[in-house]
Amino acid sequence: MQTCNYIDDNYIIFQWGGQSLSSLPIQTTAKNVTYDISVDLVSEYVYAASWAGMLRRFKYTDIDPIWELVPLPTDNLASVNCGEYPSDYVYNPIDPIISGNLNSGGNHNHKAFSVYSDFYNNENYIWAGTADGVNKGIVNESGCIDWQHYTTSDGLSGNWIIDIVSQNIGNDIPRIWLISWNREGGPSPHGLTYSDDNGENWNVIDNFIDEDAIVYNLYFNENELYASTSEGLFDADANNIDLWNKIEFPDHILESLDYFDCIDLDDNELDCEKVYTSISNENNFFIGTPNGLVYITKESNEWDWNSTNQWYDYITYNRDILDQGKMLISPNPFKIGKNSNVEFKFTTNSQHGVLDIYNFSMDKVKSVDCSRNDIGDLLCSWNGKNHNNIKVANGVYFCKLTSGKNEIWEKLMVINTKKGDY
Repeated sequence: MQTCNYIDDNYIIFQWGGQSLSSLPIQTTAKNVTYDISVDLVSEYVYAASWAGMLRRFKYTDIDPIWELVPLPTDNLASVNCGEYPSDYVYNPIDPIISGNLNSGGNHNHKAFSVYSDFYNNENYIWAGTADGVNKGIVNESGCIDWQHYTTSDGLSGNWIIDIVSQNIGNDIPRIWLISWNREGGPSPHGLTYSDDNGENWNVIDNFIDEDAIVYNLYFNENELYASTSEGLFDADANNIDLWNKIEFPDHILESLDYFDCIDLDDNELDCEKVYTSISNENNFFIGTPNGLVYITKESNEWDWNSTNQWYDYITYNRDILDQGKMLISPNPFKIGKNSNVEFKFTTNSQHGVLDIYNFSMDKVKSVDCSRNDIGDLLCSWNGKNHNNIKVANGVYFCKLTSGKNEIWEKLMVINTKKGDY
């Protein structure tokens, strides 16, 4: 277990690989959203990637688990092994100083946005994506990590890695995909990069869809790849990953998503067919959009994207979602404002309910009473403040609605982006 102490109110001193390392104490609630988590089933850790909180983990088999810092290489280090960190090392996610020694400022590579763990090739791996590329770590038996740091100079399409996805291609090691967004330029502003040799070589998908398209999510289903983007949903054959085709939604789905009316005041088309995520089960392919969930059912044991009769939406039939025991949260993500509230809705026969809201550490921040309306929905409202009437920090919150014998859990993301909102 990691131990740490404050020294002169400037740094935290923590132990890692037999060394005493320094970290900037992060106490701000701003810019500290947790973006990703991953579970290491071999070493029994849960890893979390946060912007200002950096990369952290806890041992989930401990009786009283405690989050510990997991130090990443500085921007100017291509690699660092356990126990061999520089004597002047500081774990610091503040923007680096443009001129001079980067260690005297902060590091983009200490801003964690994505994390992925896996065991293959007889090694226990942890991949960490940051605002300065991706880091491949090999976890030893004691839990310490040797890191290799890759950036655009190593062939990545961009340095801001917002997601890391593994694809089984039938080899001893998986294909590692990186989704990058634009930070400070690069060969591709928003791109896809992959490696088939565990990071030794990186390949960029050139001219992916459109140079302005933002990729949000990748999904693999058998021999097909699906990319959810700001320009729509695209697919590619696993044997021809340089050729991507757009999946066209039928008119009744476009209408239900309000995509027909997506123009600005000058009649210019906007990102009218934005898709955030996709996933499938045996019979249905689900597509998540800003305006709701749509899905297509299989016909003749395959997805027939051109068959309009197989497409459905959950916007028209949202009552069915409620009847199946789902709690609706709107808006989600939620931005706290002076007169703004996030609303929770659930269909039940109970007349009353209680909504308990927990932060990422499972500490309860607020409890609110819920009441039943005339059409049978249990309604709750929260203004984003804790029991001390103080705005909560950015991050993921877990919401538990208890009504009668029902106990429903859903996740809520709180995001405040403007100065003074925290």
